[in-house]
Amino acid sequence: TARRVRRIELVVEAPLAEEAARAVAAATGARVLTRARAGATGAEPPSDTEGAAAVVAAAVTSALGGLEASRVLAVVAPDGGVEVIPLLD
Repeated sequence: TARRVRRIELVVEAPLAEEAARAVAAATGARVLTRARAGATGAEPPSDTEGAAAVVAAAVTSALGGLEASRVLAVVAPDGGVEVIPLLD
């Protein structure tokens, strides 16, 4: 489950980075470090940043289902898709 993951490196569009990190941390209990996607730094934030961050958190949590790695890289695509890559400690 997502609770086994202790650290998430989250790659997400810049306007959502801070809010998404908080939402993912709250949903998973993991420590979250964010990185902004290149090319998205000038993007306009969504009108409902908190709601968009909650959608990101739900997608990341779903993608973590059954994963037992303690550290992962979670890449959130502009379309909302999520790829989770287990990392070595």
